[in-house]
Amino acid sequence: MITKKRNSTSYVVTLNLSDEHDMMWLKQARIAMREANKALRKLSKTPKRIRLALRDPIEKKAIRNWVTGKERVAGYDWGGNVVNGIKNARQADVYVYDRFDR
Repeated sequence: MITKKRNSTSYVVTLNLSDEHDMMWLKQARIAMREANKALRKLSKTPKRIRLALRDPIEKKAIRNWVTGKERVAGYDWGGNVVNGIKNARQADVYVYDRFDR
């Protein structure tokens, strides 16, 4: 678990996805968030959500640009997401945001 200096007020910590302790921390954080959201809903407050921003891709993949038709090899797609999802990421930044879907 690494704490980096970020400009976002929602940033919490950076986790190493191959570390067992970091994954246990994430599991406990999700459980705690679930319990906190139950209490927030009873008080008619805005619940929170945890978002993982994946970082440091392990393998790169051929990606086709749908506008130009050209192919390139990259670890991130056009939206800044790690290709092949969480299985292909070494680290993840944890952010806590307000949940507005309800």
